[in-house]
Amino acid sequence: MANDRIKFVENNHKKPVYGSNVFRNIISLAVKETPGIVSLHGRGVRFKVTGKDLIADVYVKTWSNIKCRDMAFSVQENIKNKIESSTDFIVKEININVLSVENPKEEKSTTEPSTKLLES
Repeated sequence: MANDRIKFVENNHKKPVYGSNVFRNIISLAVKETPGIVSLHGRGVRFKVTGKDLIADVYVKTWSNIKCRDMAFSVQENIKNKIESSTDFIVKEININVLSVENPKEEKSTTEPSTKLLES
């Protein structure tokens, strides 16, 4: 689809058609809002839509002092909630791939890592 804007197709139900950037932006925003994530990494976000089902692969850089299992679950829940509340698609699968870890002491910006998912 050349135009990545949401548009309505002339059909009986006037259902919206979503461009690929809509899904990519929703997923990226959901990931970046999740505590414990430094940034998207490598390939960032990849996804496949089949019918009304969405499968996503997300590649992230995370803090070294968080529990990856808890962070991954939070990312999955955040993506699922945002996609399903913003579109009429159903999230079937979300794969979280941690490609890099960063030590909070090495961070150069003034942003501090979230303590919500820090290990005890």
